Amino acid sequence: MDDLSPYGPVLLVDAKAHDSIEMPRGIAVLTSDRVPGLSDHFADLGIVAALLRPDRYCLATATTARDTANMLARARQLGLAD
Repeated sequence: MDDLSPYGPVLLVDAKAHDSIEMPRGIAVLTSDRVPGLSDHFADLGIVAALLRPDRYCLATATTARDTANMLARARQLGLAD
């Protein structure tokens, strides 16, 4: 993960949901087309996105693109994104 994204918050998102989400500045975004197996893992969990803290612990997950937008709005309120 650190090879793909520097230290900081990371949004892992299914490529199918990516196009319908306004991506914030300040959060690295990795889509399932760049991370092998991510789509299958997300499908098993029933989610389309996960927001990771800079220490790579999971901060939040989202089950829809709308939930992802709400999650990112909350990340902005917390000062994790612009």
